[in-house]
Amino acid sequence: MGRAEEIIKEKILDKFGSISEFSRVIGVPRSTIDNALTRGFAGAGSDAVLKMFRGLNLDLDAYAGGMLREKSIDPEFVDVPIVLSVSAGVPDEDLPLDDKKHPIPIVMGKRYPNARLVKINGSSMDRLLPDGALALVDFGADVETDDIALVCVDGSDGMIKRVRVLENGVELIPESTDPTFEPTVYKCADEDCTNIEVRGKVIWWTPPFDFLIPWKWDLE
Repeated sequence: MGRAEEIIKEKILDKFGSISEFSRVIGVPRSTIDNALTRGFAGAGSDAVLKMFRGLNLDLDAYAGGMLREKSIDPEFVDVPIVLSVSAGVPDEDLPLDDKKHPIPIVMGKRYPNARLVKINGSSMDRLLPDGALALVDFGADVETDDIALVCVDGSDGMIKRVRVLENGVELIPESTDPTFEPTVYKCADEDCTNIEVRGKVIWWTPPFDFLIPWKWDLE
């Protein structure tokens, strides 16, 4: 038994308690496993070797190249909390959360570690963020004029709108297919503008799993 086979045997015993249990779990005969550990994996069948390495999460390609290491597990997605359900219409509506978490690409999670998901309710931003969408908000990020942002006014849960920063307040601009939604200006109530809180910048959005595209067919 070579050094690699000794390490593999140790891993089997640490993870499964016995070779017999390992054999049962991965569906490979005990005799095949014993022969591989004693004489090397080169003489074992490829299907059996693949099952053994998968069962131990070992990198078979690395082993073929003379190295023994665990296979890297780097998921493509990571679950992110849905922290708010905000209106894309009026600012003071109390909206309950439907879900607690939703997956986003792991590259976005790593790039924006402070980002959280916010559920959109309403159609005042439907050119960019459809009703029911989950907007990824980078909380605490700097927000400049023309950014899409989560803004709280007078203690409300918040609205998501395009922001225009004014000298004495903000203008919140809808992006809607409904022309009845119009820009709204909120003035600062004091020098520190404590009544207006820009909480974060919208950087990305995703539909929830039950999202349906609202197709409108004009057959005339």
